[in-house]
Amino acid sequence: MTRAQIHFCSVGSQRVAFAVQGSGPVLVLGPACVSDLEREAEEPRLRAFYDRLAARFTLVRYDHTGVGLSDRAREDFSFERELLELTSVVDAVSRQQPVVLMGGSFGGPVATAFAARYPERLSQLVLYGTFAGGDQLAPAGAQKAITDMVRAHWRLGARMLTSIVAVGVSEDEARRYARCQLGASSGENAANLLELMYRMDVRQQAAQVRTPTLVIHRRHDRSIPLEAARDVASRIPGSGMITLEGQVHLPWFENSGVLDAALEFLNVDDSDERSSDSGEHAELIRSGDVWAIGWAGSRHHLKHAKGLSDIATLVQRPGTGVAALALAEGMPHAGLEVSAQPLLDDQARREFRQRLRDIDVELGEAEAHVDLARQEKLTVERQALLSELSAAAGLGMRKRVFASDAERARKAVTARLRDAIARVRGVHPSLGEHLDGAIVTGLTCMYRPTRPIRWRTGA
Repeated sequence: MTRAQIHFCSVGSQRVAFAVQGSGPVLVLGPACVSDLEREAEEPRLRAFYDRLAARFTLVRYDHTGVGLSDRAREDFSFERELLELTSVVDAVSRQQPVVLMGGSFGGPVATAFAARYPERLSQLVLYGTFAGGDQLAPAGAQKAITDMVRAHWRLGARMLTSIVAVGVSEDEARRYARCQLGASSGENAANLLELMYRMDVRQQAAQVRTPTLVIHRRHDRSIPLEAARDVASRIPGSGMITLEGQVHLPWFENSGVLDAALEFLNVDDSDERSSDSGEHAELIRSGDVWAIGWAGSRHHLKHAKGLSDIATLVQRPGTGVAALALAEGMPHAGLEVSAQPLLDDQARREFRQRLRDIDVELGEAEAHVDLARQEKLTVERQALLSELSAAAGLGMRKRVFASDAERARKAVTARLRDAIARVRGVHPSLGEHLDGAIVTGLTCMYRPTRPIRWRTGA
């Protein structure tokens, strides 16, 4: 795939950096709240996400001022400023022909307003994981708590935000994403951009959009509620909406569903290319009380076990978390019946946050003294605390509740998955090893392969 080339355009006296990659019709990808055109290339999944778009389009993405490769000094954190920067980028790459515009999360309202104001500049609009009003994301008090933490403790704030927008990803992936955020912006700029996001309101502009539009959203997005996406879709005349399973906000995780939906809407068929790159093949098919297991050119059979049904459910949804309670009940798409008891009460939440602040200070001291053992211990403790807070609250710091039977389901499903993987290992050692490394168990279970595997399943 061709390497992205960095260019610059101007808004007043400031420079806006944008990257151009690929060939074909121009597709402009709106910016995230914090981005970095260079550092993002270090994330393999994100690089593959961009490469797939660039295989069919001239992909253009940019850093707005205040972050990444654009000028970092920024005083104007207004919505109008965001529209000016997007307009400047579109002018720089395509003055004659309409472009495709994709906007997700922070960039979604900006893309919506641009489409309403300049309908002649766009051919199609794709919105992912977004909203029409920032007040839909969290109560005012929660918004302030989040921005205050980002402003006061950017390292801690970056890790907190990562644990919310990238829940369920590997530790290495989460660490890389948080490191990219830290390097791309100051805490002050990141907090100002979050505040801008919370102030956004394009409800009226959405009703004026006439560009063919598709809204895509993951059902259990932890950052932006599904209801906010439905609201956008209902306001844009004639728009379509696709709801995908999953909970990770970042679109390049949890299989390729976001791009599949977007490219189908854009009338792009890259199935042949994906098939040629799809890697190995496997099958797990049930017939009565027997499962046929195919791998590496050979086929064997195993007697039915519930764990094999669990595996079949998970491999059909790579990268998508499935609640252990839903697996235990045989309903992978079902919601959990929950009690009203919070995972963390207010006092516990305050104590957690204070300890996180203390850890941040102690970690700085440990790094200054090159105390690697202490750094490792503090990092492990901080990750555990962040995981607890992430499980208890979404981006809006909304309290979450637990299912009374969830822990029993976790133990039962974990046991039967491990038993089933051991059975598979007995007939297919290499497949057993693959499943052992790729299946994550817990309150939420997931199949997370390190390489593409095409599964044929049935029951």
